[in-house]
Amino acid sequence: MAADWEVVGKQKKSRKQTGGDKKTQSQNGSESAPKIEDMVDMDEICSLYSDVKDDLLAKFNGLKDANGSKADPKKTLAPVNGKRTATPVRDQMQQQGGGGSNKQNPNREPESSAVPAKSTYRNMEAALRAISAPDLHSQLTAVNVSFKDNHLMLLKALTGILNDKLRVDETAADPLYSNKPTNYPYKTMPTALRTVIDECIGKANEENVKYFYDLTLSNLASDMNKGLPYLGHKVILQAIAMHFPSACVNNLARNAILRNSYQNRHNIGLSLLWALGQGGYNDLDVGLKVWQDIMVPVMELKNYNRYTCDYVVRILRLHRSHRLTLGGSEFLTILSSLTTQPKACRELDEAAQLLVERYVFSAPKASATFAMLFKNISFITRPEMIYYGLALCLLEDPESASVWLGLYRHNVETSLAILSYLNTSSQKNCSKLLGEDHFTRFLADVEKLNEDLLQSKKKPEGLNSVTSILK
Repeated sequence: MAADWEVVGKQKKSRKQTGGDKKTQSQNGSESAPKIEDMVDMDEICSLYSDVKDDLLAKFNGLKDANGSKADPKKTLAPVNGKRTATPVRDQMQQQGGGGSNKQNPNREPESSAVPAKSTYRNMEAALRAISAPDLHSQLTAVNVSFKDNHLMLLKALTGILNDKLRVDETAADPLYSNKPTNYPYKTMPTALRTVIDECIGKANEENVKYFYDLTLSNLASDMNKGLPYLGHKVILQAIAMHFPSACVNNLARNAILRNSYQNRHNIGLSLLWALGQGGYNDLDVGLKVWQDIMVPVMELKNYNRYTCDYVVRILRLHRSHRLTLGGSEFLTILSSLTTQPKACRELDEAAQLLVERYVFSAPKASATFAMLFKNISFITRPEMIYYGLALCLLEDPESASVWLGLYRHNVETSLAILSYLNTSSQKNCSKLLGEDHFTRFLADVEKLNEDLLQSKKKPEGLNSVTSILK
């Protein structure tokens, strides 16, 4: 029995060999199978898929544009039995087009979404006359109710309304309003309109108005740079300067930086100078400070020279009887700017003379002014205007001669220059001084002092020249 049974078992070796044979066969099969690279060039395959993709995207975008909304390309391109079926997008297009017809209704009027253009006026006067003062007052009243007496919001609303209403042809726009009165356009606007503006400014306190002035000045430059309406800013700035001239010098350092930012855009730069200079027509001290800090730094530039020279002489002519409150250092700084320009300018020479007259005649005591001017002659490059100021002091206050006599011994050369100027000057005030009794007595005292100095061991320089002038 045992011999009849045969043990049948799996041989691991043969299994491994079988498995190995299968793996080998699989590898051989894959190697023998045709590859895509062998059949078609890869560049052709990429081109094929690219064309298919572009075709699908083109069809999808066409349906999207026709429907005005995003469409699903799988739904819009659904072939059935080799034919394209009607999709919801196509059905909608056919319904809108009248059953697939592309004809449009000739009687249908095209929809217009254009905003009506604002009226543009030939000049500023016409634009101001077109503003209804009652309507403006009603609008401001509504703003006042909404913001519960917030005066800054009221000023902001007023400026915005004026900007919107005042649209003038740019070809006629002049940033300086040349050949116009100094108070243009404020004084030329209709009285009712000016009253509304004055009331709006008057309701706000001075601190708020000064803050709003600086804010509006920045907005003026910004809106001009962006090409937005800006004439309302200029009207408000001028109106504020009429009521509160000191607003123009409230923040000179900041406004000087603003001027620097736009000085290469001369239409903006001149508008800033025009706005800041408005206070000078009501207050000479304000005008001179603006001129010194804002205008002098750009006076040598071609686009600014004419206006800056005209401005300073204009405000000095306008305030011939104004009492200056400038300090001595401020006066000397401004006088130096007037007399040290590289190019001779008749307007600046006239302005320097007017400035000296205003300063001397505004001084509470001319003899004290004489002493200050005498000690600062070297501060001015062209000292003729200082000499003129000294002559005015001598004419105004006889005590000035006594002050000079006390300074004479140690300032013989300076005294020589002053006496030479008085002898040769064509100024009426100088000629008048030479005939005054107190000045004649002063000259006699100087002669006696010269005799004493001639007897001294160390003779001052220029003493002989002074003696010859007195003779």
